[in-house]
Amino acid sequence: MSAWLLVIKPDLPKPVPPKPTPVLGLIKLTGLDKFTVLISVCIIAVLFYYSWSPASDARYAAVYVGGEKRYIIDLHEDNVLDIEGEDGISQLEIRNGKVRFISSPCQSQFCLRNGWLSPVIGVIACLPNGVSLELLNQDKPYDGINF
Repeated sequence: MSAWLLVIKPDLPKPVPPKPTPVLGLIKLTGLDKFTVLISVCIIAVLFYYSWSPASDARYAAVYVGGEKRYIIDLHEDNVLDIEGEDGISQLEIRNGKVRFISSPCQSQFCLRNGWLSPVIGVIACLPNGVSLELLNQDKPYDGINF
């Protein structure tokens, strides 16, 4: 004769799963936390503005021919200049404090397509003719290259 043994297990409590880690949007911020975040954002905005804002308007521009500085031109005197380059004459137009190429002997004419020289661009050049323009500012603008 065989005996059957019946074992009755008591109800055990179910395990409680761990609470999930709060995501950034669910974190409760105190008043001091909010103030710190606000001040940090303001400081970053001010630093960004002063670091990446364009330089002040230039009064003069330098004209280089063959890599040598040949002329310094006043940007507040409207004029058309003929600059003798390596391949011929390049014409520059100065108007309203800006300067641009209006004709050049090169075939590609990239220098004419650049338009007006601005503080954001900084330099335009007719490489085949060896003529380039650079704004002469008192303070150099900060960009991603010259840090």
